[in-house]
Amino acid sequence: MCNYVISINANKTQCIGKLKQEIINCLNVPFVCGKVYLYPGVIKHVKKSHHCCYQNYLILLPDILKSPDYVGINQIHTDSIELVKIYQDVILVSIAKNKDGFLYVSSLYDITMKKVNKRLNSGRLVKVT
Repeated sequence: MCNYVISINANKTQCIGKLKQEIINCLNVPFVCGKVYLYPGVIKHVKKSHHCCYQNYLILLPDILKSPDYVGINQIHTDSIELVKIYQDVILVSIAKNKDGFLYVSSLYDITMKKVNKRLNSGRLVKVT
């Protein structure tokens, strides 16, 4: 576990950790690394749209950020990356850049291992080494 703590009732933006250069290097594409923020609106979005993830995985965001199993570039929104971590469920965290260049969590949801394998085979995801 890492030392960043998430307050699920926060009404302010929270820093949840740092995106490390070693993770970005797995992608072989230019993307900034640095502090990643969690906006209160994203917490509300995850609670409403991905309730299971809200209950079980939102507080694990710092650990997912620190040590994802897979990383990839979102093909539609190329200014965002996807981190995948396998727990009991397979969890995907989307991290985007805002207009000022700050990194933030844009979504958190579960996906199937079948989708992970499809994305690995297509090159959309790569294993973090």
